[in-house]
Amino acid sequence: MSTQTISTVEEALAYIAGNHPENEVVEFGGALSAFHAHIDGKNYHASIPAGLARGLWELQEELYRAAAFALYGDESIKRLTEEQKEKFELVFQVSEGSLDLLAPLETFFKELGEGFKNMDSGHKMKTLIAIAVIMAAAWGGVTVYQSLAENKQKIAEIEADTKDKQGVRDMVLAQDASRAEQLKVIADIVRRDPVAGRFAKATENGTRAIIKGASDATQIKIGDAHFDRDAIVEVNQRATREAAQAHIVTDEFRVVRGDARDGGVTRFWLVDSKGIEFSGIVIDEDFDGKGLNQLWDAFRRRSKLKLEINTTVVRGQIKNASILRVIEQTPPHSKAIAAIAPD
Repeated sequence: MSTQTISTVEEALAYIAGNHPENEVVEFGGALSAFHAHIDGKNYHASIPAGLARGLWELQEELYRAAAFALYGDESIKRLTEEQKEKFELVFQVSEGSLDLLAPLETFFKELGEGFKNMDSGHKMKTLIAIAVIMAAAWGGVTVYQSLAENKQKIAEIEADTKDKQGVRDMVLAQDASRAEQLKVIADIVRRDPVAGRFAKATENGTRAIIKGASDATQIKIGDAHFDRDAIVEVNQRATREAAQAHIVTDEFRVVRGDARDGGVTRFWLVDSKGIEFSGIVIDEDFDGKGLNQLWDAFRRRSKLKLEINTTVVRGQIKNASILRVIEQTPPHSKAIAAIAPD
């Protein structure tokens, strides 16, 4: 059994793209072995103010939810044992001077890897490596920064000399071709792998929580994402405008995928009438047995079902969804028969 150490984003992405022995063990070093955040400001000198402490705790809860989803297919923190939560806890080391936070991730990745019992070895290792990249680089934080690409002053300055606006955005956000390619590869992994995608969401929400908690900072660095004072203000302004909204939605959805995990939770991937795909969970013990069978049958047939779903919508996108029930529909021919039936 061979062991390979991966220490950089470049090495991680090369490993994911290659073929490797199933029993090969991967260890993380260097930039991939810790979650790193750095905060500048007069209130951040080797101390953690209460607001930032709340932000760090929100990040921790997001990572708990991501770990629960990875292991059980359900984002509920209640699915994790106390022992698991202890191993998934980030323990930050605080340095002198400006606030420098470093949380080792060795125990986190070891516990997560051991929990991937139902994956084949190759898929398990590549998913774990993708999560290491997402967490160490705070990939969700990178996407938050990208969303500020109304970074209008920089873009306007360069656009004065070029007509290629998309190329300008790539220049501003990626700075060089290799970095742009890395971003594309990671984004593709996040789209294809639901577990990696959930950790990306965790680092995105955690980044926003830290920025909110350190709203008076002059500069914040989280993983590979840098936020200057203007960006900090804009992220917090957007958060105020884009608060999560809960909606009960009743509509027809095509069931395109199903995944039953340990812990009595089933996750189904649905496509709505606009062609947008998202996932929703079913707590098996709380769901009608006939309805659960109908969902699986619809998945096998790739057919539509009318469902009632409780959704959480942020920035116009469904972030969380719970399938409440299958709504029975009367076949058209039954209505016709009822219409002509004698009293």
